[in-house]
Amino acid sequence: AEQVLGVPAADFPLLIKLLDARDVLSVQVHPDDAYALRTEGELGKTEAWVILAAQPGASIVYGVVPGASPETFRAALARGELAGQLRSVPVHPGEVFNIPAGMVHALGRGILVYEVQQNSNAVYRVYDWDRLENGKPRQLHLDKALDVIAWDNCGMVAGAEGLSLPTRGGTARLMVVNRYFTLRQLDVAG
Repeated sequence: AEQVLGVPAADFPLLIKLLDARDVLSVQVHPDDAYALRTEGELGKTEAWVILAAQPGASIVYGVVPGASPETFRAALARGELAGQLRSVPVHPGEVFNIPAGMVHALGRGILVYEVQQNSNAVYRVYDWDRLENGKPRQLHLDKALDVIAWDNCGMVAGAEGLSLPTRGGTARLMVVNRYFTLRQLDVAG
């Protein structure tokens, strides 16, 4: 990476990943830059997912239900009923989801995604479906997560509509544009 980009890989501002969720992943939220710099000493994380493949009926957690709050989250966790606070969205190949800092999210079972994200380790695990790791529940970061969840958007940040721009040999469809990256889909003719 250093030879191609001119910067050490650790300093490159983005990470690109392929995630193959054979089981549901933990529910997470990421802080914005200001919060992460103050509490973690690094930048926050905004990301986007392109659904490459999805089994029939597959879904993601994408935001919270209207009316969710820190109080309703804590109460639901205590009852073991957090799923009722999470917005579940069915997914299909080709769909794109913008996941800004503050958006609660989790990949469901049977989904393959292309992920673009800020190069940051600022991840707050909200819930892990009561799974155990070495006989103990995985560590949650609930207090920090409740500080950074964007309660007012309720998961209504839509994936990009896909503004198509003609380009030599096909079209370039703008999928996600934010201050950290631009995600385009290139449709090649011929």
